[in-house]
Amino acid sequence: MERKNELMENYRKVNALTRRKFREKRMGNFPTTQNRILMVLSNSDGISQRELSYILGIRPQSCSEILAKMEENELIARMQDEDDARKYNVFLTEAGTAAAEDVKNAPQDSVFDVLSDEEKEALNALLAKVIALNPELTEYDEEPMGKGPHHPHRRKGPPHGFLRQHR
Repeated sequence: MERKNELMENYRKVNALTRRKFREKRMGNFPTTQNRILMVLSNSDGISQRELSYILGIRPQSCSEILAKMEENELIARMQDEDDARKYNVFLTEAGTAAAEDVKNAPQDSVFDVLSDEEKEALNALLAKVIALNPELTEYDEEPMGKGPHHPHRRKGPPHGFLRQHR
């Protein structure tokens, strides 16, 4: 039992370190929320602004303001949905795709440098085994870091008014 507690505590610490390194490794002057948007779009390019704000756990108005700044920096493009003129979908530009790649690579560059190549391979194999034997993890394995559906500081359920608007 003691070994299990130690394992979970060590995992928690490495996870916290990874998140801290991710926050510290910013691209230019891009705030963390913009990095999170880049990560979401790199996995789900073309989603609606409403979906994006829901995934990030932020108000649609706040999301729209951040997207306007990203659009000014030519990282994203917003296009009217073909099926619903009231809806806008968000896409990465070429610069946004490159920026998302930089963000994706940021944590690995610094967190795991303390390990040898053999240790990295062994750790990767163990993590892959844990993921493979827990199928419920696969739906979240591509989720970016941040306040996603299972983030501990995100309130439960959809954003305020979300269900009322979608009935």
